[in-house]
Amino acid sequence: MKRRILLYTFLFCVLLTKAQIYQLMPFPEKVDKKYILLPLKDEEKYRKKVQKKIPKKHLKPFTYSCAFGKSDMFKDGKIYLSWPALESYVNQVLDSIMPDNLKNKKIKAFIGRSSEINAFCLYDGTMIVNVGLIAEAKNEAALATIMGHELGHHIKEHVLNDYVKSVKEKSRRKEDELALAIKRKGYSQQLELEADDLGYSIAKNAGYDVSQAISNFELFIREKEYYQKRTSSDLVNGDTVKIKTKSGIYSANTLEKLLSTHPDEKERKEKLIAFVKNNNSTKKLLNKMDATTFATLQKQARLESIGLIFGEHNYAECLERAFRFHLFEPNESTYHYYITESIRRLCLLDYTLRKKGFLAENLINNGFNEGTGILADLKFLIPNEEMYKNITATELLNAAAPPFQTYREAFYYFNEKLIKKDFAEAHLMAALFENNKEKQKTSIDKYLAHPKALRKEYAKNYLNNTLTSSILNNSGEIVMIPQVDYFSHTKYTKTISYGRTRYNYGKSEMVGGELATDISKSFNTRLPNTKSISLPQASVENFNTKEKYEEIIISTSLAQREENEGYEMVHYYKELEDEDYIGKVDIFRLNPEIWDFFNKEKINTITYARYTRHFSEMDHILRRPALYMGIPTLGFTWLFLPFRIANSKRLDLYSYDSRAGETLSSSKIKGYWLTPKKAVKMFKKSKKEKEKYIQEVYGKN
Repeated sequence: MKRRILLYTFLFCVLLTKAQIYQLMPFPEKVDKKYILLPLKDEEKYRKKVQKKIPKKHLKPFTYSCAFGKSDMFKDGKIYLSWPALESYVNQVLDSIMPDNLKNKKIKAFIGRSSEINAFCLYDGTMIVNVGLIAEAKNEAALATIMGHELGHHIKEHVLNDYVKSVKEKSRRKEDELALAIKRKGYSQQLELEADDLGYSIAKNAGYDVSQAISNFELFIREKEYYQKRTSSDLVNGDTVKIKTKSGIYSANTLEKLLSTHPDEKERKEKLIAFVKNNNSTKKLLNKMDATTFATLQKQARLESIGLIFGEHNYAECLERAFRFHLFEPNESTYHYYITESIRRLCLLDYTLRKKGFLAENLINNGFNEGTGILADLKFLIPNEEMYKNITATELLNAAAPPFQTYREAFYYFNEKLIKKDFAEAHLMAALFENNKEKQKTSIDKYLAHPKALRKEYAKNYLNNTLTSSILNNSGEIVMIPQVDYFSHTKYTKTISYGRTRYNYGKSEMVGGELATDISKSFNTRLPNTKSISLPQASVENFNTKEKYEEIIISTSLAQREENEGYEMVHYYKELEDEDYIGKVDIFRLNPEIWDFFNKEKINTITYARYTRHFSEMDHILRRPALYMGIPTLGFTWLFLPFRIANSKRLDLYSYDSRAGETLSSSKIKGYWLTPKKAVKMFKKSKKEKEKYIQEVYGKN
């Protein structure tokens, strides 16, 4: 097994040296049968185990959510299904810390396809270790301690206990919502501290140096404090606040602390320091596996997590993380790419950002002057002294003469690094960043002359200002149909505006996917120039296609800014005097992949059509606005029985139509049962209304 891991890491290193920009881990187009779980069997197993611990009416919501939630993680791409090197390594760490009483339970770890710095255990003990955590962990010992913490949650059955406590508190209804929330968060914090103590012991008994986990809390503290300062958040401060509820007055240092699911990281850090002092063990290993393997896999995890953040369109976080990693690996081209492209997109979404200090636009109250970037004090970004000393991007350490200050200057700095490495797309990125026509043409000419340019047709249309007009000639539409979800209501109105709402896990998961597929087939049969895709079906048969479609529709929602938003009337002609000015956001300029997609698929519209099924419950017959029928009985009296249950089907549409240049949304509710035929009918009616709206507002047919 160890040789296999080293082989994978060697192959990764070879690929990395050949490729200029790291490509995200490939996902299998068709999910292997071993990852397609049988949630109904799991649900039955869970129900037998917990049915005496949970009130009967709350039993199914828990067991169904556990069973189907786990199944969906594999089907929806939340777990890596083709990263054997990292998965094998993490499971070796897990096996090395596993307490004896758990070794026969076959607990396994999987790699979460998420950049979030987190790990968690499902109810059955399955552990998910996010790639974002592996990217940031200091070493194997720090990672093992977090995994020990998650085992602690499983051993103490915290998932179950937390659920039981929550349903019991809901049934009391004596306290106001805020008081209940505070109590719930307080209980959650107790569980975290309990898992901390048990996790430290698990890691220590396995021979790891638990003190290395101090870096975990320093990481969380750094992330939180820097985020608060960058966003100018005043939610977290050093003042004591008092919250008055019907149950009494609660005091805490911060409101965030009061309502957080986790205890304060600084307090947890102090408790760990005390644990280390009181538990001096003879073995204090940093690594039980091969240290080189960890380092190689961590580098890949960092590149992967950066790509995931960018794919989620969180350009601000992608920029910060990529820049931080660049400080320690300044020759890695992937970080140059994501820094440059994140800056470009951020400056397109907010044209005022170009002249502001790089990563310091909200740090005026923290010693930074207007237009001064983070290079004036990198310790603000890297407060840990040990980490700061390891910075290898030495040309960025001269605060007196930094190579760049503003976002615009930073773009040029990193884009030039890509150009020097002969990365063809850097010329297109430069053209898309510029508003000056002459500068655009210069970069486009260089791009078109480059033999490795990937988007020459796009570049020509961009230069000629015909990106949108070329797409308008297309007549097709792609419609995505997600799983149909079922909801029940104790009260009912057509707008579903009040009453308690329950998500029906069993109905949704067992029937919702099949109905979505039937609706999709009906779309393809009944609607011309329309290509419909059932997302539940595609999840296991055409995963990468589904991912691409969903990414495109999410991307289109970014182009929402009005042309002159943020300007006074005196600046109406701002674009004539300021090259930084950008009017209405062009989604094809923001993300060239969207234009490539529309052009390749020959479409002008992409739509997300979400159907839901709502029905009311009979908790009191008089509350049900159904049609009643009188029936004569032998005693010449009338017995009133419900003839039809009040229910509805709902369609929520999110559609990017190139004629409008922005995402249009609508919602429509109709009565009674949902069938594929009725689903198409609802869609047709909504489409007619959209066509009329586009003609009236945009003057286009």
